Amino acid sequence: MLLRSRRELPQDLNAHRLFPMLSRLLAMSFSSCGMDTVLCRVRREYSVLQGDRCLDGREKHRSDVDPSTHFGRTVPTRIILPIFSNYVVSGPESVTAYFRESRDLSTTSRSVIVMVNAFGCPGHLVDLFRPQNQSAKLQTTSTNRPQESIEYIIHKAVNTGLSGQALDALTARFQECLVKQVKEDAERKIRDDWIELPDLNAFVEKHVFEAAVHSMFGTYILSLNPTLADDFWNYNKFIGALFMGLPRWLNPKAYRAREKMVDNVRRWLRYAREHCDIEKVGDVDWEPYYGSKFIRERQGLLTQRGILDETARAAENFAFIWA
Repeated sequence: MLLRSRRELPQDLNAHRLFPMLSRLLAMSFSSCGMDTVLCRVRREYSVLQGDRCLDGREKHRSDVDPSTHFGRTVPTRIILPIFSNYVVSGPESVTAYFRESRDLSTTSRSVIVMVNAFGCPGHLVDLFRPQNQSAKLQTTSTNRPQESIEYIIHKAVNTGLSGQALDALTARFQECLVKQVKEDAERKIRDDWIELPDLNAFVEKHVFEAAVHSMFGTYILSLNPTLADDFWNYNKFIGALFMGLPRWLNPKAYRAREKMVDNVRRWLRYAREHCDIEKVGDVDWEPYYGSKFIRERQGLLTQRGILDETARAAENFAFIWA
């Protein structure tokens, strides 16, 4: 919450005492590496309210509640909430500085928090998802030959697995699966008479989700979890609260929905590992256990990264399903 003008406050509110409290309670933090460095380059010197006096020793007046009077409308503002923090960046000077330093910024800090809050990765393992080599795309081995870092390999796998001919094959498989599902559903439910669908949106969501999962992740993730589509869309209702990091006691249904999805994905991964050796599959585009070649490659990359815990792997695959 940003207080732009004292006119926005109730007339009977002791505004000059409220603002220092809010400034300590509500913060903004963009959880990106180097953000503080960027902001300090464009920040100007302004008086900051503290207690009943300003830092420069002046007595405060009622008009001091207006942040723009002290900080200016173009100065980035950091607000810290009990559950998360963020930056609000406005003004051409601040925005230009932000984009100028974009190479030094990263969303990793926010991403690892989301992996815990939204996708159920164990907190003590989440650091495994942090880049191990942020400074360079290539590493040099003892033989002086460049070796691709794991981060670069993952990035390259996404680019090759979800573009070009690979994407065309996935799209064709998705369309074929979607048509087959709708026809089978129609044959089961529709005879000679018209029928009523209570919710057309739910009908479309279910079939599109199952077709997409089948084409990407294979057959068994759906056969092992018959309620996967319903579980996913139920979970998706709570995604905002989970991203914000609301505690379990405030939102127990969200955590139960998240845990159900993690259990579904973990059950599939365990079954696929027990019945399919990725190393022996060969260079096939699709098979029923892991689905597409791209998903098989991701499992191998997680192993190379040292992410071996079942729950952590399930959380990563769950995040990719949601994405």
